Amino acid sequence: MKVALYNRDVDVLQRNLKLSIAANIGRERTLVVPAGLKQSFWLTDTTMSGTGLEELSGWLASLKLEVSPTSVGWKNEMTLLHTHPSQHGVMKSEQIVEAAKIKGDNISTTFSVMGWKANEDKLAGVISGVLTTYVNGLKVRDGIEHYFMRYAMSGGKAQLLVFKKVDHVDIGRLISENAPK
Repeated sequence: MKVALYNRDVDVLQRNLKLSIAANIGRERTLVVPAGLKQSFWLTDTTMSGTGLEELSGWLASLKLEVSPTSVGWKNEMTLLHTHPSQHGVMKSEQIVEAAKIKGDNISTTFSVMGWKANEDKLAGVISGVLTTYVNGLKVRDGIEHYFMRYAMSGGKAQLLVFKKVDHVDIGRLISENAPK
């Protein structure tokens, strides 16, 4: 009997917490401290903190850049879940081509983040790191790469608009070169 009452109380508390979060999105900043991430961050209906951009970008970069023939499928699906609807078709088409090459050539890649440069106001940043490529288990390339990422916020959720390899880390220039049409 005590267990049933306890479970009911926990259910009521969980529902109340979900309702209070949903009711306050957009009115105030919600502090998020997820397990497994390095930093806490805040978000509102229309923006998120620089640390939130950094954490999200690191995670999405790992989905895009740390792949193997066996992981590319589910990582592509996860990436699409966080892609803005306006870019969904383009991203999916690119992923189909990339996945075929990864599977056909037995390619695996790893990405070790070295740095992050952000523009919080524009929901954009550049992530830099070492991209290592293996073919049939043999290392064939190891080099520093930079990737520009830009987001749009919708209902308190950041959605990926741009993910592309770039040759520099001038964030101001990248933002103007990749301005929404």
